Amino acid sequence: MTNNPISVHDLIIVAYAERLTPSLLPRVVRPIYHVSAKPDSPPTDLDQIALDLVCEAGLEPGDIVTPQELDLLIEREHATRVEPPITAQPGHVLWIDPDFKPNYGPKAEVVGHLMSWADEHAHQAFEEVCAGHYDKALELTQTALAADEQCNIAIIVAALAESELGHDEYVELLRENAEVACPGVDFERALGQYRKQLEGRRKLAGYTSTYLGFDVRGKLYDEGLVGIPQRQNYEDELCEANKVESFQ
Repeated sequence: MTNNPISVHDLIIVAYAERLTPSLLPRVVRPIYHVSAKPDSPPTDLDQIALDLVCEAGLEPGDIVTPQELDLLIEREHATRVEPPITAQPGHVLWIDPDFKPNYGPKAEVVGHLMSWADEHAHQAFEEVCAGHYDKALELTQTALAADEQCNIAIIVAALAESELGHDEYVELLRENAEVACPGVDFERALGQYRKQLEGRRKLAGYTSTYLGFDVRGKLYDEGLVGIPQRQNYEDELCEANKVESFQ
């Protein structure tokens, strides 16, 4: 083990190496550290120290910088200051919530939270696609992928929305993204399943609209001017419209 002049607990998080917008939140970010304590022999190779602490002490990868270097990063908009600073801990990650608030917690706990967030927003995005709100759906998938770049449902739903908009070039880009982020997912099969579910939901919406109008238009039914859909067919479509395979 390297005889490191400082330990994890000598570090504080003073910034993170990104400038974020609301559509890029929540997400895990790369921390920027300062040395809070003053060792007897001030370290000179901060990059090597950071690497050693990552490998040997479980420090989340980041950069150790001087106050002057941090000021320059802030000035050039390459970093965002964290106030108040956070004491570094092994096995912890820094993440920014939708309100731009920095949070620091155990990696497994944070990753689990963000995966759940991504999954929830990806499913909300599919509901927006079903409602024909494609721009809102794409906004939700972007948020989901900020939280978890491997959220395959978000990638597939984004491709579905782009397909509905006729943006074939974006569908192709999402296909390529899926190959990298989710190599175990059959993109075409997954997209086909969601497209099938979308079509089923649209049929279901048509049937539901007909049934909701039954009392109002009952006389038209009685007079044979409006056909009554078969109840069994309606129930079959209801089941089919809510079927989708899991690709996670």
